[in-house]
Amino acid sequence: MRNGPGRGNRNTMNTDLTRRSILGLLAALPFAPHAIAGQGDWPGDNEWKMVPPGTNVVLVGDVRALYQSPIGQRLGWARRFSESQHAGLGSLPPTVDHVLIAGQFDYGTLQTQWLMGLIRSNWLITLGDVAKAEGSTIGSVADRSAVLSRRDAYFASVGDRLLAVFAPADRQAFARWLRTATAAGFPKSNEYLHAAAAADRKAHLVIAADLVDVVDPGPARDFLGNLPTARNNRLNAADLVRLFTSIRGFRLEVTATDNLNSKLTIDFANPVGNLGRHLPELIDDIMAASGAGLDDMKDWTGTAGDRSVTFEGKLSPGGLNHLLIMFELPGGPSQPPREPPAEGARASGVATLRYFRSLNDLLTELRGVRFMDNYERYAMWFDRYAGKIDQLPTDQVDSELASFGYHLAVKLRAIAGSLRGVPLRTNEIGEGAYAFISGGGGGWGRNRWGMVGGVQTNVPEARQQIAQVVRENKEARDQAWQKIDAEISRFRQELTRKYNLVF
Repeated sequence: MRNGPGRGNRNTMNTDLTRRSILGLLAALPFAPHAIAGQGDWPGDNEWKMVPPGTNVVLVGDVRALYQSPIGQRLGWARRFSESQHAGLGSLPPTVDHVLIAGQFDYGTLQTQWLMGLIRSNWLITLGDVAKAEGSTIGSVADRSAVLSRRDAYFASVGDRLLAVFAPADRQAFARWLRTATAAGFPKSNEYLHAAAAADRKAHLVIAADLVDVVDPGPARDFLGNLPTARNNRLNAADLVRLFTSIRGFRLEVTATDNLNSKLTIDFANPVGNLGRHLPELIDDIMAASGAGLDDMKDWTGTAGDRSVTFEGKLSPGGLNHLLIMFELPGGPSQPPREPPAEGARASGVATLRYFRSLNDLLTELRGVRFMDNYERYAMWFDRYAGKIDQLPTDQVDSELASFGYHLAVKLRAIAGSLRGVPLRTNEIGEGAYAFISGGGGGWGRNRWGMVGGVQTNVPEARQQIAQVVRENKEARDQAWQKIDAEISRFRQELTRKYNLVF
């Protein structure tokens, strides 16, 4: 049984309501103009004591500093957020000062089990504001005021300008968390995350992950031993397993100046030893094989330490958004999508323009995700961005454009489904490969062949079929993108004429 506030079954989030992110929920809230000055170190002991057991990933962000940074000012993040509600910091609105998100991830699937967010705003937020924005009412949980959102999350005020968001909306789990978090609090059950998040107080954004016990030594031996760097340098597989099964976690620190200067540190319990000179290349191989890499990292410099390896370089705004989307609450492709708005609904040019720009931003980011021969990981990004499109508010949006957005999310999930089908189809073809060997004793073996006397085999044909499936899938994806581009272009022209605004 998993620890922590969420329900252990990974399918518990697979409802239409959970396509909203913690940050997206906050972005929709109205903020009353009651400014309160003064900031201390974030997060402090009061915030850390609210982080529940079972947490294996945290995000800590100085949001105000990011928006006010030279790159944030130069790229107009605050203005772009007001125009599209999705900009350089994803769903993080400029009305937030600091954020701490703690969660439990399944690192095998990169799916979220549960998330708890603490948001300190630079305006006073009341639960009445929250209830109004969420179309809900103020209720009571664990003898405290709380709001149950229809988007499968609970809200509660847990301090001065400090709002807690808890998802999924498991009332029993939320009540137990709320009682402990607002009383004595939880012990520091994960010292690694606590230390990693506080390692560089100058960083404006830190993501830290606990990876202890993630690596299974059995499969790791074959996987690590067959990495290109391991094969090319004849590295001992046992040494690789010994090091990587001792992995403690990683921390990514981002500091915003004229650029997003980033440092990724991966920590091990065992000494790196002689593998140190190969470790940056090994990590590159692992990220490429798992589909977890970022395009930006190809230009980063890697350096091995005694028990760590560090990569440093610049992160693009698109790369930053790819990281932030991992803290969304994704919907699954099997979910029934939300209904499109009714035809003839009253539309606003400003709301329609904001929605159109949001779609454009999200599609641009999705295009920036590099395919790295891992169909499942690539499919995950299409699912996540489909969920982001579902999050966009459609109030007063042109009904035809909102309907397009609805169908666009469906199309992205269809692409994700086709991607997941590629390895299934190629496996089926591979299972049908055979070789019949005659002479010299003969025999036959599935998926292998040799020359002993004569041989009859369909392996070359099977490989051609596999290549054809992969090629057809790429062609189908390219055609889908071409249709999306054509529709976007059509809407740009039609809406510009209809609303006399520049789309």
